[in-house]
Amino acid sequence: PTPSDAPEPWAYWLQTEPQATHLFLRQYFGDWATEEPASLCVERLDLLLPPPALDKQEFGRRLDLLGLWLTAGARCWSEWGRALAQSDPGPVQAFLPPSNATGLTGQAYGMGGYACGPDQAVILELVPPTCAYWSVQLATWFWESAAVGSRQVSLNHTQAVTDEDGVVRFVIAQRDPGVANWLDPAGYEQGTLAVRFLWADQLPALSYRLVPFEHVQRELPPGTKVVTPEQRSQILRSRRADLQRRLRR
Repeated sequence: PTPSDAPEPWAYWLQTEPQATHLFLRQYFGDWATEEPASLCVERLDLLLPPPALDKQEFGRRLDLLGLWLTAGARCWSEWGRALAQSDPGPVQAFLPPSNATGLTGQAYGMGGYACGPDQAVILELVPPTCAYWSVQLATWFWESAAVGSRQVSLNHTQAVTDEDGVVRFVIAQRDPGVANWLDPAGYEQGTLAVRFLWADQLPALSYRLVPFEHVQRELPPGTKVVTPEQRSQILRSRRADLQRRLRR
């Protein structure tokens, strides 16, 4: 099909290729407490019901595809994580996808690694751009969000606290440093780090520096928002409840 073949009322028509079999969709949530997930479904207009019975050949083809997806996916994430593991942790710079990646228009990602021992802390600094959304997230070497329902492994533009100088400072530490923008690595001393921007007017780097854990307070500016253990518990309870509500479907 060509763009001229698009049905007139369908402003968001997406041209596909004959070999396309999957639609990948990602939703971003800023305020977890109030934003609702979209209700989406795929309707095949020429669908015949009931469908033909599943025969051995089709069943085998689907199993082969599943095996390919599992092995190729595991290889991809392993190689990606290993490449980051072999590089020195440092600043993370977001980048725009290629111009022909039409499904990624407006999105920018930055990826790196972190290393943080029991008596260390990593301080990240970001001057947020004007954008629809941004976030910073920790993950394992396989890009798995560790204990996202019970630990603060990510913060976005609605959750993080900005200091008076316009800089957002995050602290990665194995123990709670008592500051609002703590990123909890869930016991992983090494892992991956991602920064995301949507429709940003610029792509600032996420700075990175390793300090002794006992020096965290002196490395942060006066007025940094502190969080008590009781407040932290309530924050985590609220995040967990918001996540459960979103995934209730």
